[in-house]
This record gives sequence, C-alpha cells and structure tokens, in this order.
Amino acid sequence: MKRDYESRLEALYTEYYGNGGCQFFRECEKGISKSCMFRFDKAKVGAKYGEKTEIPKIVFVGLEGLNGHQGIERTETDKCYNPHYKGVRYVLAYLLSPYIGKERPDSVLKNCLKDYVETMKYFALLNCYKCAFGDNPKGRPHSESMKEYCQEILFSEIEVLEPDIVVFQVKSKRPTNFEKNLANKFGKEELICGNEGTGAFWYSLRSGKRFIWIWTYHGDGNKYPRNQQNQRNRGWACNDKSGKDYREKDLDPVLDRVLDAMRQLNLNETAAGNE
Repeated sequence: MKRDYESRLEALYTEYYGNGGCQFFRECEKGISKSCMFRFDKAKVGAKYGEKTEIPKIVFVGLEGLNGHQGIERTETDKCYNPHYKGVRYVLAYLLSPYIGKERPDSVLKNCLKDYVETMKYFALLNCYKCAFGDNPKGRPHSESMKEYCQEILFSEIEVLEPDIVVFQVKSKRPTNFEKNLANKFGKEELICGNEGTGAFWYSLRSGKRFIWIWTYHGDGNKYPRNQQNQRNRGWACNDKSGKDYREKDLDPVLDRVLDAMRQLNLNETAAGNE
C-alpha cells in the first residue's frame, strides 16, 4: 500500500495552521495566563502504519507529553520506554499480538512490553489538544475554545488516517460535548461492550469505512477516579505496578471483544470478496 498518510496530513495542517499558525490560536489562548509550552502539534505516524493490509491501522489519542513537536514524526521504537506511554504500549501489544504471532501481554511492566517493541511501528499517535500551556504536565489548563476547536482538527486527522481502531485515552479532560460531537461526525452505530469509560463502539468514516472506537484511561500510572460502589481507586497503578486490577476487570474483556469483532469483520469482508 502506498504510504501517503504523511503528505495528506501535511495538507490538512496547512489548511488549519497555514503559515502563521492555527487559525484558532488567538481565541484559544484568551483567559490563560500561563505561557504556551508548545503549539500547533502534529501527528506521530509509525514507519509501517498502513503498510500491511492484514495488520489493523490503530490510532491512539491522548494528552500532550512533556515536549511538543511541530512536525510530523515517526512513533518511537528504541526510545519508547517512557512510563507515560505504557498504556499505549500495552493496548497496542494486546491488539496486535494475534497479527504478529505472539501471546497477549499480561503486564504493563517494561520487562513484558519489551517483547512487543515491533508493534510501535504500526500505529499513529495524536494529541487531544494541539497546544499546551504551562509547565506542569498534570495541571495544564485548557480553555473553552481549545475544548471546542481542537476536536475539529482531531476529527479531521482521523479521517485522513483511516483507522480500523481508535483508542481514546482521555477521561476527565475530554473536550466539550465530545461524545455527542463524535457521534454526529462519525455516526455512532452500536455498542460492542462496556461503556464510555472503558468500552468499545462501532463508528463510520465519511467514506463508509467502519472502525472501532475504544474508550479507556490514560496509562501513565496515575490512579483513576474512585469507583462509586466500593469507594476505592482503580487504574493501572492499583494494587501492583502491572495494572492487574484494571486490566483484568475492565480493560482486557473489552480488548478481547474488539479482537472478536475485528475477526468477524475480516471474515465478512473475505466472504463478500469471494461472492
């Protein structure tokens, strides 16, 4: 398959960012007193993203990291051990393990995930917000304008990347009316399993291509909101550093159902092609 994703993304960024920067920036920075750490963020695209038709195209969406970049880059492989990315790496390894002939990972620890480094070449990474203000990674402010306009750019990036699966790892800082706007943009079809905390749904691009949207939490090791039933924290760092509690009770069952849905989709497409 011809890799034209990067050139198509560049055309998209030219449309939104132009020569002088994002058309929404001046409005978005109003009311934020902290200095802009980085602006006009662009995608990271794996060196083998979309190269093999048998391997699903997976796009992750998260919150900005410590350092921004203003050009399209490749996803990290030899320097991908930042704990900030362990949730990305675990979910990616889990979803691609059947396609690379390996058992599914059973931990988010480095010693486990190092066996799946090759999967880092097959995905794309997007920022939920395209600019970051301040220097505190756990407390960067997002203006109401950012919450409105960044999602417009994000949806356009997804259209260009034509994913089979989108993994959205943002819970408490989602953009304004995000779930509603997502449904309006991509035609929410049906629930596969779970919910909009941890779960998976079918959606469709404007081209008609169906894709799966997975909701989950950011995997940098922070504890997640309290469970209302038992009032205890749940998340990747709960009980032990392997993330066992959240993975086994919430996340892994969703990923298993997603893999089942992908297999069924491939079978249906193969059958349609043989008719």
